[in-house]
Amino acid sequence: MREQVLGPAGDVAGLRVLGLGFATPYMRFALGRAERVLAFMPARQGASARPREGPSHTVLCDPL
Repeated sequence: MREQVLGPAGDVAGLRVLGLGFATPYMRFALGRAERVLAFMPARQGASARPREGPSHTVLCDPL
């Protein structure tokens, strides 16, 4: 399943990558390649600091 989700992403070198919802398990591929990697997680879901090493790339938001 991971390959089916990531396959369409292609090469993310120099791009900005945004994950919405519970996207963090699929976003590690972009760390170190993309210009910026952010994960927006809805307040009702809660947010977890990701990645575990280094600064967090997650934001807790209210999707209205």
